[in-house]
Amino acid sequence: MISGDHRLVLCRVLILQRKLARELLGPNLCANPIWDMLLDLYVADREGELLYIWPLSLAGNIPISSAHRKIDLMVQKGFVVRTVDESDRRRVGIQLTASFRDLLDQLFDNLTQLIMTYCCQHGSGHGDDLGHR
Repeated sequence: MISGDHRLVLCRVLILQRKLARELLGPNLCANPIWDMLLDLYVADREGELLYIWPLSLAGNIPISSAHRKIDLMVQKGFVVRTVDESDRRRVGIQLTASFRDLLDQLFDNLTQLIMTYCCQHGSGHGDDLGHR
C-alpha cells in the first residue's frame, strides 16, 4: 500500500498534466470536466479543505451552470455530497464521499504500482518503446 502523501503527489501531477494538455492541445480536445473536478476535490479532501462551485467550475473549465449539472450527476452516482457551510449557510460545499475517496486511493495506488512496474521493466530506455506492446 502507498502512503497518502504519494497519492496526493500523484493527484497533483495528474492535475498539472491535465492543465498542460489543455494548454498545448486545446480545451475542447482534452475536455473531461468531471475528472478535473474530482482531482481537485481529492486534493481538497486530503488537505482538509471544502470546495465550492466556483473553484470547481474553474477546475473543470466550464461555466457555473454546467458545473451544477456535473455536480448533480456526481451526487447521483455517489461520488460527492453537498454540505452547508456553517459560517455562511448560503454557500454549499462539495466533498468526496468516503467510499469514492477510497476508490480514488485504490486508483492512485494501482497507477503508482503500474508506473513502478513499467519503469523497472523498461529501465532507462528513454521511452523508446512507450505505447508499443
